[in-house]
Parts: sequence; C-alpha cells; structure tokens
Amino acid sequence: MIAPGTTKGSKAFSLMELVVVCAVIAILMGLLTTGIGRARALSKQTLCLSNLHQISAALAMFRNANNAYPEDDPEIDSEDPLRLRDQLWDYTKNKDVFICPSDREAKSTDDPFYDSYTRFYVKQKDTGVLTYMLSCPRHRGGRFAST
Repeated sequence: MIAPGTTKGSKAFSLMELVVVCAVIAILMGLLTTGIGRARALSKQTLCLSNLHQISAALAMFRNANNAYPEDDPEIDSEDPLRLRDQLWDYTKNKDVFICPSDREAKSTDDPFYDSYTRFYVKQKDTGVLTYMLSCPRHRGGRFAST
C-alpha cells in the first residue's frame, strides 16, 4: 500500500540520511577549521620572521653607513630618547615592521614607539665581537643577528 501524498519510487531523503549527511559535513568543517587555524598561525610566524629579517638588514645598512649600531637605550638622554624605529626609518620606511603580527598587546597600546621584538648584544667567545641580536618572544627560533 502506498501512503497518501507519495508516489511510487519517491526520491526524497529520509530523516536518517539527512542526519548522516549533516554529521559528515560537521566532521569535515571541524577538520577544515583546524587546518585553517594552523595555516593562519604559520603565516603570522612567516611574516614575523620577515619583519626580523628586514630589521636585521636595516641594522646592517645603518652599521655600514655609521660604523656603529644605533643607540636605543631609553635611559640615555631621558628627555627625548631616539628610538630604534626613528634611527632605522631611512632603511625600513614602514613602522609595521617593528610589530609582530601575533602581538595582541600592540593592538591595544597607544604608545607610538611600541616595539614587539627583543634586542640584545651577544659577545662572541672566540673573537670578542659584539653581535646585535633580535628575537621575537612569541615565536621560538625567530632570531636574527647583525654583526
């Protein structure tokens, strides 16, 4: 016997088939969003390393032009310290180079001189030469040197 309102050989989906299709779509979406999140984090890390490379190249050009590294100690001339960003402006021409894309604090600060990267000097044991190092505290291994 055929139910009223249906024809023989109806091509409609049953409720169980719709539930299975929705479950498969949900699983695929879960896998896709995980992959997209990883790709986004990797792209931010790549941009961060590119920023460090650009700052390192600017430091090398500054050192070649001035035979010294830029001064970036806020304790020196506490009246109006000259920031690293100001001294390297002729070589970078971009203030965003000094901000890590993964740095959430940079978006909430009003400090125009905010800088995401850590700078320090390392003395080489064999030669005694000071090396100017840059690193990103958010990405392990994000480190560049300029001698």
